[in-house]
Amino acid sequence: MFSFFKKDKYLKTNPEDKPSVRLSNVLLNKLENEGYKFLKSKNEFIKEFEFGRKVFRLSYNSSFGYISDVECFVYITFTDIEKQFKKILPKFNWTNWTLCNNMDWECDWLCDSETGKYNDKSIHAIADSFFKTVKPKIDYFFDNVNDYSDLNKIYNINPDENKNFVRYLRIDKRIILALIVAKYIDKDNFREYKIRLKKEFREYLGSDQEEMAEDIKNAIFYLENNEVELQT
Repeated sequence: MFSFFKKDKYLKTNPEDKPSVRLSNVLLNKLENEGYKFLKSKNEFIKEFEFGRKVFRLSYNSSFGYISDVECFVYITFTDIEKQFKKILPKFNWTNWTLCNNMDWECDWLCDSETGKYNDKSIHAIADSFFKTVKPKIDYFFDNVNDYSDLNKIYNINPDENKNFVRYLRIDKRIILALIVAKYIDKDNFREYKIRLKKEFREYLGSDQEEMAEDIKNAIFYLENNEVELQT
């Protein structure tokens, strides 16, 4: 059960909980109003939207037995596009992220620097840092991706301007996802995107990625000969 300190208006947390749980509870107290739910087993804050999920995950690094750093990773999953991807490349076993990014959050120790203990003051200091420096970046990432047209802009129309939305995706998956989106939303330009993406793959990886190149070749063949059906 939570209560607020009258003086500082801090959300009081349970000192018997793990520090990570205490921080998540403080964050969730505000984030619930925006439609987020918390998945404790993965330290993930999840918001459902029309085509899938928008998620950010916290991970904790320790030094000398104390949490010294908290990292934040965000991703968006378009459910139907990921199903199409698995149909095209069923053996690909690497996440179900349609877009993803690391927020590069730099924060102080989660414990109190004077006492070396975790308390509500130190927990709230990190929470304040999150809402001040990280949450606006998450909002920007999420607010710019709401439908298939947004995906097509990121993957195909203006890829150079949107590298931060895809920079943690493996290039083979990124290319195949881009072609799935193009085949569904922008068929007239599918051939143009295909040529550019194949060229990008060759320039990025050279000729020593035969298996990856074969996967992309098979994906292109599939998309050229099959329709893409997505939820609308």
